[in-house]
Amino acid sequence: MRKTILLFVCLIGFFTASAQTIEQLKQQISRAEQEIRLTNDILSKTQKEQSVNSSQLLLVRNNITNRRNIISNLDKQISLINSDIRSKNNNVSALEKELSELKEEYADMIYSSYKNYKLNNFMAFLFAAKDFNDITRRIYYMKRYTSMRQQKAVLIDSLSCNLKEEILSLETKKSNLDSTLNYRSQELTKLSDEEKNYRIIDTKLRSEAKKYNDEIKKKQNDIAQLEKKIQQIIQEQARKQSTVQRNEAESEYFVKLSGKFEQNKGKLPYPVAGGVVIEKFGRHQSAMSNQITVNKQGVSIAGTKGANVRAVFDGEVSDIFSIGIWEYNIAVTHGEYMTIYCNMGSISVKKGDKIEGNQILGQLSTHSDNNYTLEFSIAKINKQSAVMLDPEQWLKR
Repeated sequence: MRKTILLFVCLIGFFTASAQTIEQLKQQISRAEQEIRLTNDILSKTQKEQSVNSSQLLLVRNNITNRRNIISNLDKQISLINSDIRSKNNNVSALEKELSELKEEYADMIYSSYKNYKLNNFMAFLFAAKDFNDITRRIYYMKRYTSMRQQKAVLIDSLSCNLKEEILSLETKKSNLDSTLNYRSQELTKLSDEEKNYRIIDTKLRSEAKKYNDEIKKKQNDIAQLEKKIQQIIQEQARKQSTVQRNEAESEYFVKLSGKFEQNKGKLPYPVAGGVVIEKFGRHQSAMSNQITVNKQGVSIAGTKGANVRAVFDGEVSDIFSIGIWEYNIAVTHGEYMTIYCNMGSISVKKGDKIEGNQILGQLSTHSDNNYTLEFSIAKINKQSAVMLDPEQWLKR
């Protein structure tokens, strides 16, 4: 009996852990599907307004990556479900065996009780007692024997019920497996379509290789200039923060604002609603060319023509600047932290403004050659130094 209970406890723990893992995989798939929908929305709008360009290639590549992530997560789900099914089958077999043994034991007890009843053995057993204490013990024994028989009957009913539940759960698992396999098949078809679309755009761009390569080089040079300017602004802000004298109330506000910003890591809203990250933070091969290595200090977020750009948190506009093709760019301080929003076509705030999270700062560029992409950075400033942070770790999707 103890072994049976232990078996059930272990199995319940295993299936709960598996269910949590599958749920986490489903959440990852949901996020990937959401990004695919956003990407397709941007593509449908930009393709109407522009000829084929590198941003569209990056958006389609982003879809391919998400499709592959979905398929990978589905494969993991299938593996977990198959493992669950094997465990359920083993559990059903164990329950069936124990139920069979219990039924045999119960049948023997019923047969023995019936035989003793026919032969009046219970009465003979009782009258054969030596004294009153012996009679009491024999009555207790008979009551206990009857109770054990009743417990066996209850245990049989309980095991029968558990067996039915396990079989039903097994059928559900098999149904989930069929559904997941079908879903995976559909995703493979969609991935194939995305890859065809990617090849079409890539072929069109390569047909104008010189123009395409020139675009890549120009883009990288423009971004290098922008990031150099951003570093200057951040260093200047670090210098100011190290020399500024704050009263007690200002110091308290500064510390609280920094703390609140830090507490919202992974919860900050996207600066462009419906935007999609098409160029990631850090050192990696350029998303536009495998022959070029970049070390981005922020991320590139694709949006639609003239989309609103919003502040990700409460703060103060500490700088507004222009450089090269980058018409309007805004730096916002949040205590020890700073967020920078670049490549806007218009702005609706001025330097020194106190702003709130989600407040509109301006709109994305409306020039098609800029591809309606926001360059977004986050930095932490402390003791005359600054550390650039990966925005994707701070933004909520």
